[in-house]
Amino acid sequence: MKQSIGNQLRNSHMKHRTKNAMWKRPLQIIKNIGFTKISRFLHSAKQINLFCSRLTKTLVKMRYILLFLSLLFFFSPVLAQRKKVGLVFSGGGAKGAAHVAVLKVLEEAGIPVDYIAGTSIGAIVGGLYSINHDVHTLDSMFRGQDWKFLLSDDVDRRYKVYPTEENREKYLVSLSYNLKQKQEDPAGLITGHNLYNLFSNMTVGYHEVESFNDLPIPFACVAVDLISGKQVVLNKGSLPKAMRASMAIPGVFKPVVQDNVLLVDGGLLNNIPTDVVMDMGAEVIIGVDLTQIGKQRKR
Repeated sequence: MKQSIGNQLRNSHMKHRTKNAMWKRPLQIIKNIGFTKISRFLHSAKQINLFCSRLTKTLVKMRYILLFLSLLFFFSPVLAQRKKVGLVFSGGGAKGAAHVAVLKVLEEAGIPVDYIAGTSIGAIVGGLYSINHDVHTLDSMFRGQDWKFLLSDDVDRRYKVYPTEENREKYLVSLSYNLKQKQEDPAGLITGHNLYNLFSNMTVGYHEVESFNDLPIPFACVAVDLISGKQVVLNKGSLPKAMRASMAIPGVFKPVVQDNVLLVDGGLLNNIPTDVVMDMGAEVIIGVDLTQIGKQRKR
């Protein structure tokens, strides 16, 4: 009886030691590794989990990006064919400086210009811009030129003899007169030599062009045949002469003779030649009509 009780006590003691040993072993392992290392391991595991989640999100985004790039590559020939832009400048005299402001805005907005057509002052601005005169040069032309001299037939005083200058300054208007010839009324008050000289100096290299489509920006301007009363599109030959013909206001400027035709201001028939720039190939047209500026202010 005593032996059985002893055996029971011994067995219970052994079970208790076994349980303690079961708990002591993990604790001993933790103690051997160190709590610092375990915390580092857990932190690393958290970082790895965070990295995996971010990588998953990135791969999802990359899938959409690759899909977009593949579509872009597939449809790139279609996207590359943008519509051609045509710029049309109307006549308007002194208000032509507004055309320069429009060009400045287009450049700042990054809008390309593929074709230019113009009438009168619009032909001057458009013609000069088509041969790569920048906005600053055009702005200086309006601000810095002596327009009183340009809009006259005066000769620079340095090239005049004194008697001629003295007699000319006595009168407001003077006309040449030859006793041997029958006196005729002039075709215009101003022959426009000074303007033509300005245009010639600013268009060096473009005095004889086979086609204005070969200019850096294809260009055309409009004039009117004074005899037939029909529109004439100027798109070849002398660029300064075409500009001068398009601004020849009847009675003010002498008509320009070209190909046995008397040419005057194109604004008489087509002040804003959108049809001309469409024939050149423009699909999108930006038109600047200076005749509407004063009307809008009156309203």
